[in-house]
Amino acid sequence: MRRGSVRVRLTLWNVAVVALVLVGFSVTLHYLARLNLTRSLDQQLDRRLNWERGIAESLLSHGSLRGKKGVKESKPLKQRGKSGLLEAPKAAATKSALVASGTQLEEELQRPGWFDKTGRPVNPLSVPQPFSRAALARSAAGDDVRETIVYRGRPVRLRSAPARSQGAIVAIIQVVGSLEGVETMTRGLDHLLLILALPALVAVGLAGAFLTRRGLEPVRQFSDATAELGTKDLSRRLPVSGGDEFTELALRFNSMAERLEAAFASLQATNRSLEETNRALQAAYERQRRFTADASHELRTPLAEAKTTTSVSLCTEGTAEEYRDALRVVDRSLDSMGRLIQDLLLLARSDAGQFDLRTASSELRWVLERATELAAKELGDRLDWAKPAASLVVRGDAEHLVRLFRNLLENAVRHTPEDGRISVEARTEGDRVTVEVVDTGLGIAPEHLPHLGERFYRVDPSRTRSQGGVGLGLSICHSIAAACGGDLEIESQMGRGTTVRVTLPVA
Repeated sequence: MRRGSVRVRLTLWNVAVVALVLVGFSVTLHYLARLNLTRSLDQQLDRRLNWERGIAESLLSHGSLRGKKGVKESKPLKQRGKSGLLEAPKAAATKSALVASGTQLEEELQRPGWFDKTGRPVNPLSVPQPFSRAALARSAAGDDVRETIVYRGRPVRLRSAPARSQGAIVAIIQVVGSLEGVETMTRGLDHLLLILALPALVAVGLAGAFLTRRGLEPVRQFSDATAELGTKDLSRRLPVSGGDEFTELALRFNSMAERLEAAFASLQATNRSLEETNRALQAAYERQRRFTADASHELRTPLAEAKTTTSVSLCTEGTAEEYRDALRVVDRSLDSMGRLIQDLLLLARSDAGQFDLRTASSELRWVLERATELAAKELGDRLDWAKPAASLVVRGDAEHLVRLFRNLLENAVRHTPEDGRISVEARTEGDRVTVEVVDTGLGIAPEHLPHLGERFYRVDPSRTRSQGGVGLGLSICHSIAAACGGDLEIESQMGRGTTVRVTLPVA
C-alpha cells in the first residue's frame, strides 16, 4: 500500500478507533473492577464495624471499661477470648511477636480502634491512636464515615462510626482494610488488558487492511477505467452489480463516459467537417485564382490581336482591301471576346444560383436538329444520328439545351480525325431521356477524366485556342444539364473514342 493512500488512512483510522474503544473499555473495566473490589472491602469493614460497635455499646453501657484514671482492664474482658477480644497478656505477647517479625503495620490494620471524643483509646486492645482524626471528629458529631485515606504511607479504606448508649455517644469505633489487594488485582487486570490489546490491534489492523482492500475494490476499478479512458477509446464501461453507493457511482460514471464519447464523436465529426470545409474553401480559392488567371489570359489574346492589327493599320498606309482585312481580324477578335465574356457570365450566374433558365417543355428533336445546324460547318459529313420522335419532349430551356449539344458536337469534332465518325442517339428510360454523343477519336486518358468539367482545363495544355478552345465548353454543359435537372457523364478509352451521356427529365 502506498504511503498516504486512502487504504492506508482507512486502515489507520480503523486501528485508531479500535484502540480508542479498547482504551475506553479498559478504563471502564478498571473503574468497575476497582469499584466492586472496594465495595466488597467496604462490606467486610461494615461487618467488622458493626460487630465492634455492638460489643462496645454492650460493654461501655455497663461501665466495664471505665475507671477513674481512664482506661483500665476489667475481668469480664479477660474472659471473652472466644467472643473476639483477646486476653491482655496473650495480646501483648502477640504484639511483641508481630513487632519482632516486622509486621506491626499489618497487625495494626487488623486491630480495631475504640476512642473517646478526644481520641484516647478506651480499650486496651485498640490501636494507640485514631486512623484518621478528621474522621474521628466527624463521627464524634454523629456522622457515619466511609473514606479512603493514607495510613503510614499505605492506602487503606476507613470505616468510622459512633457507638451509642441510651442515645449518647460513648465511643468512636474505627476499622480499616488495606487497599493493596485491590491495587494488586487492578494492576494485574491492567497488565492483562495491555497484553491482550497489542495482538488485538495487530489483528484489527490486518483485518481492516483486508476489508478495506475488498471495500475499495470498486474504487480501484474506477481508477483503472479512468486511466484507460483516452481520446481514442471512450468505450470503457464499469461493471454494474448490487445496489450500494458504488453501484450508483458506477452508473453515473458510465453515463458520464457515454456523454463524453458522444461529445467526442460530435467533436470529431465537427473537426472533419471543418477540415472538409477548409479543403473545399482552399480548392474553391485555387479554382477562383486559376479561373481569374485563365480568363485574363484568354481575354488578353484576342485583345492583343485586335490591338496589334489596329496599331499596324494606323501606322502604315494601305489599300482599302488591307484595311478591310484588318477590320475583319478586329471583328473576329471582338466576337471571340464576346463569346468568352458570355460564357464567363453564364458560369458566374450558375455559381451564384442565378442561372437565367426558362424551364419549359422542349422538343428534343428540334433541339438536336438546331444544334447540328449550328455545328454543321465543323461536323461536315462525319455525323451519323437517328432523329428522335417528334413527340419526345424534355423539361428545360430550349436555347440552353441547344448550346449544350452544340458544345458537345464541336468538342467531339476537335478530338475526331477527318476519317472518324460522330453519332448522336436518344432513348427513353422511364421518366428520363438519355442522349449519347459518341465519337471515334483518339480518346481521353483516365487521369484527365475527373478534370474535364473544370474551367479552362485542356487535356493537352500545348493546344492553342484555335485547336482546342478555351476549356469552358464542358463546364457550361455541366451547368446547363444540372440546371435542367439532368446529369452529364463522360466515358472514354484511349484509341477507341469518347462517349458523352446526357440525361434529362421527361416533360
